[in-house]
Amino acid sequence: MPDHRGTLAQLPVLAARVLGGLLPDAIAVTTGPGSFTGIRAALALGHGLALAFARPVWGITVGAAMRSVAVPGRALWIATDTRRGRIYLERFGPDMPGLSVMLMALPAPVGPI
Repeated sequence: MPDHRGTLAQLPVLAARVLGGLLPDAIAVTTGPGSFTGIRAALALGHGLALAFARPVWGITVGAAMRSVAVPGRALWIATDTRRGRIYLERFGPDMPGLSVMLMALPAPVGPI
């Protein structure tokens, strides 16, 4: 398993590198799924950047972030491993809003999948 100690301390450095001196219109921060500590650190950094740049901050799911780079007009299912024995499933499509549900909450299939 990789050693991630110190990763959170690198967030501001990575953000500065990604921004490259640009002034963003807004700051988007993922609200999950993810580790509690990672989400908390990302939200704190996002709020700090929003205050520093006097810009709005938006909370979005990981699936919504992935959807933003998907092929327009196509249905999209995003499954994220929560690393706790569960899957977080999000559905997006041209005429359907995002739907987030824990895989464990879905009904069991009647036949083979």
